[in-house]
Amino acid sequence: MGVEIRLLGRFSARRDGREIPPGAFGGRLARTLLRILISRRGAFVTREYLTEALWPKAQPADPVMNVNVLVQRARSALGDQGLIVTGPGGYSFAGAGGCVIDAEVFLAAVGRGRALHAAGDHPAALQEFRLALEVWAGEPLAEDTYEEWAQEFRTMLLRARLDALEGAAALALATGDAAQAVACSELAVVQEPLREAAHLLLATTLAASGDPAAALAALDRLRRRLADELGLDPSEEADRLQLRILRGEPVVTTAPAPPVAARSTFGQLPFLGREHEVAEILARLADPFPGPILVLGPPGAGKSRLIAEVGARSRRPVVAARGFRTQQEEPWGLARDLITEVLSLDASVVEAVSPRAAQALADVVPLVADLREVGSGAVDPESRRSLAREGAIRIFEAIAAKAPLVVVDDVQWADATSLALLEVVARRVPRIGLVIASRSGEASVGGSAATFLGELARAGGDVLTVTVGPLPRPAVVELVGEGYLAEVILRETEGTPLAIAEVLQALVRRGLVEADGPARWRVRQAGAAEVRSAAHAGQRRAIEVRVGLQTAREGRTLSLLALLGREAPARLLAAASGRDDEGAVLDDLDALAGAGLVRLGERGWAMHHDVIGEVVIEGLESSHRGRLHGMLAKALDADGAEPAEVAGHLVGAGDPDAAADAFADAARRGLERFANDEAEKLSTAGLELAPRTELRRALLEIRAEARGRRGDTAPARDDLRCALETGGADRSRILTSMAMLTSGTEDYVLASELVELALGEAGRDPAARARALTAGARLDLNLQRPKRAAARAGEALALFEEVGDPDGVADILEIRCIIAIQLAQFGEALTLLGRATRLFQDAGRLMRIGRCRSNWASRWQRRGSPMKV
Repeated sequence: MGVEIRLLGRFSARRDGREIPPGAFGGRLARTLLRILISRRGAFVTREYLTEALWPKAQPADPVMNVNVLVQRARSALGDQGLIVTGPGGYSFAGAGGCVIDAEVFLAAVGRGRALHAAGDHPAALQEFRLALEVWAGEPLAEDTYEEWAQEFRTMLLRARLDALEGAAALALATGDAAQAVACSELAVVQEPLREAAHLLLATTLAASGDPAAALAALDRLRRRLADELGLDPSEEADRLQLRILRGEPVVTTAPAPPVAARSTFGQLPFLGREHEVAEILARLADPFPGPILVLGPPGAGKSRLIAEVGARSRRPVVAARGFRTQQEEPWGLARDLITEVLSLDASVVEAVSPRAAQALADVVPLVADLREVGSGAVDPESRRSLAREGAIRIFEAIAAKAPLVVVDDVQWADATSLALLEVVARRVPRIGLVIASRSGEASVGGSAATFLGELARAGGDVLTVTVGPLPRPAVVELVGEGYLAEVILRETEGTPLAIAEVLQALVRRGLVEADGPARWRVRQAGAAEVRSAAHAGQRRAIEVRVGLQTAREGRTLSLLALLGREAPARLLAAASGRDDEGAVLDDLDALAGAGLVRLGERGWAMHHDVIGEVVIEGLESSHRGRLHGMLAKALDADGAEPAEVAGHLVGAGDPDAAADAFADAARRGLERFANDEAEKLSTAGLELAPRTELRRALLEIRAEARGRRGDTAPARDDLRCALETGGADRSRILTSMAMLTSGTEDYVLASELVELALGEAGRDPAARARALTAGARLDLNLQRPKRAAARAGEALALFEEVGDPDGVADILEIRCIIAIQLAQFGEALTLLGRATRLFQDAGRLMRIGRCRSNWASRWQRRGSPMKV
């Protein structure tokens, strides 16, 4: 079947009938490069032209290298190196053989229709025009509407569509198919509202269909539009047509078909009513050090559209990402997408990262390892998190030279790790313009996001907060004109862009309003009485009706995507639905996208708007929703998804035992990544499911460790106490952990008692006894009992060496180093420090090396005074 690429509507690609997920291209720019090459298929495009087209606002430091990287990503995603040919100084999309481009199929059909029409073969010409219009799936190169490189190709395709619409309308009229004639001519008027020929064709088809009133109204609109916008009068041909209609004379030689109501189509609302907000944000971004910009508003208020418009108009190069509801507990989820986009902007910034930090960051962003050499060797979780974070900051610092605009949408669903990184970037890299959009209201914002937004708010005057709500009256009037429809929308809807769009779409579908230009609507003469009741039903009812119009198969695909709550490839949805035919799922998604219910994003398919997803989920019967959750859990688990996401669907499927296991797995991964906030939340979620005893104990210990790392010693100690009460646990390990936590609060008496209990529980278990002795030695140091600390450390060292635990040996050597300092044995202390440092280095415990050396330096400066460890 080969490769199929779609440029009409949202860009997508398939190979052998299966989707090539957007994420396979490794970023937005690789897909853009492919579209540029396809729009000039057969011609070589120079690297210089590609550089200007891909980075119009700020070129990367090494354009040739960056273009080459993008070409390799595109070739890899397509799975056919021969599709993109390297030539002298540039590249060409050859696409020989089995590669099909929908825009080329469309143009070929229009060309055949034109030729057959000119030759007088009208039935064959009409068939070709119909074929072309079936291929047309939406605006060409929709992602590149404002890009200079796309204009010529877009204009050619839009003109061809106009030819197809007008040709199909004229031929359908000649064959007596009034319904198609009216529909095609109306679409032609919507596309080119100032083209007289299209208006005359519409009036002719309406009159021929038996609706002279609508025909005269169409001519009146033409007259007003030409006068208002161009200061012109219609032609004599328009006057003659109007006179024939008024006299009741036939306008075509064929017998008229039964009357048919013209039906408009609905795309999306134009951007309007937010110019003040855009200007305010752009003015702040003009400052070299703009500070964070926060956009707040309820669902459907148009926050995403606003920040996209800001990105399009800003002179800064844009880096964009968004949060997703089901990924709130996935460490680095949002940050990974942001860093990937930064590297697409300029891959050379990765060289600012040290090899060791690049190694840690590559675990989070695999693209890093594709762009440069990374370090090797073991790195413990704490050090890996610190290195990855520092590497990410270095990348943002390096890209700051280009003064980019970082846009983060739906930050209320971002993970804690990514939010912490954003907070540091906002403070340390002030040249970056940071625009953050979030739902307003405490109920819509999670704990981590609320903390992050609170920190921004406390920053004071540096933060610009822009709040959006209902569209102002002038914007509604601009959309539908003064009069009844505007009053109904303002009075009966919430007034947000989503509410207005849903109500208008419902009215269009019922034939109550019609297009009055490409971005303007009006009530039909016979529809005014029904408009109010339809608008009063509101956006949620409008969405429910639109969802109900889909087929059962499309409805199931839509429900799965709504429950998934994030962007996903068609492959995953096919696996969840139990279908081997991914092409059938893609057909469902295409139909749902045509209905405005889903969209194709940067990493896959998602709901067109979160509110649509919420309405879909609310409409699912509980047992059916549970089955769908179970299908998703199975597919996600097989796909290697994050266990936290799997756990959420297992809860929805009514399987709390399996969900608790998955939450425990996810919490352990959180600890391994040193993502303590996420680990605490995940373990808490597992505990809320009342798991079996042994799993409850494990979750309590995980949560205790996460809380202890964050300094929440009292809750951590309570968790460990509860874990002890479950019985059958490794009581010595738990008691040792409790002793360390208690020591941290300087309750040394209780800590000593816990150490003794831990030693008793350890019995003859050398590893357990060694851990308890280590805790006792640290406690003795804090109690200024160096000799007893030395004795315990010596016994623990022998036990760790016996069981082959190098980490334990390193910990004891560090303690003995501090003991030697307290005893003024500085030569011995230096030797022990060197041995401990080497072991920490070998184990990748890099943070521990820093703390060990800091302890040495601090104690050396304060020789003779006690030191807490």
